[in-house]
Amino acid sequence: MFGRVNNTDDIGRMGKRAQRPRTVPAVDRAVRVLRALAADGAAPRLSDLGRQLGVSKSSLSGLLATLEHHGLVERDGDSRGYRLGAALLALGSAALRHLDVAQLARPHLARLRERLGETAVLHVPAGDEAIIVARAESHHDLKVVAPLGHRLPPFAGAVAKVLLAQRPDAELATRLSGRLPAFTPRSITAPRRYLQELRRVHRLGYAVDDEEYLPGVRAVSAPVRDARGRVVATLTVVGSSARVTRKRLAEAVRAVVAEARELSRRLGALDAGVPSGAGGRAGVRSSKRDAPHRTRGALPGGRGRVRAGTGGRARSRHRGDAASKTEAVEAGDA
Repeated sequence: MFGRVNNTDDIGRMGKRAQRPRTVPAVDRAVRVLRALAADGAAPRLSDLGRQLGVSKSSLSGLLATLEHHGLVERDGDSRGYRLGAALLALGSAALRHLDVAQLARPHLARLRERLGETAVLHVPAGDEAIIVARAESHHDLKVVAPLGHRLPPFAGAVAKVLLAQRPDAELATRLSGRLPAFTPRSITAPRRYLQELRRVHRLGYAVDDEEYLPGVRAVSAPVRDARGRVVATLTVVGSSARVTRKRLAEAVRAVVAEARELSRRLGALDAGVPSGAGGRAGVRSSKRDAPHRTRGALPGGRGRVRAGTGGRARSRHRGDAASKTEAVEAGDA
């Protein structure tokens, strides 16, 4: 469980005892003024606000002067009208900082699990790594598990691609200065090729992991942005490649991108639109056919376990010396 559960029954009983909450008239008028200014982008004058709110000019004048003193409203120099003040930005930013992305993500993770049948996970960046802070695990007997608190190493899987795709070129040039780790034979280890992949991820708005971090595991990840446009988390669906076939990747991309966009909006992101390629055809260019795999790893975030119906558990093995003969992941428009 994440966050605090509100007791709605208690709230309902309180509402029955007191149909109208006790308010302070002056504060109530101040809130009404701020909401009126938020709804009116034309900087209304004192007389206009008074008529709109049904408040006398003398009362409203003192109220506006107090709000202006605290920076909550400003007066337009030309029209002498009023508009919202810059101090409200600081208050709004403080409120956004208290939004718990893990708590907000829970319904989105649950919807992804129910729609796709696979484990859905929320990672947050932590330096060069990423940490699992919330998840909804698959109901399948054999499933990828996502232990809370496990860390995903640098360059591992779709999550790392999404986070790195947001970084400036100068930083990427430093990070991609040498050969990259080979977690599996399909890992992209050539810096130039990995940079091309990051540019593709940035353009499309999502990343695909085709058994590049764990053998027999595929994943789709999309960025979650806050009110300032920063990527504060990633939303990911991960599962056995026997079920997450290349044909199902398109459905997974559409679902993950849609939920990540909606979660971003709830965090205050102003532009949570889908890039041109998101939601289109997603696939992986490879000469190999899809075949059933034994899921031997866990969600990116550490060497977790995969639960099987028999109760057996297997641990993933990172093969750092594997040859880099991976095929490039492609995601094209429909």
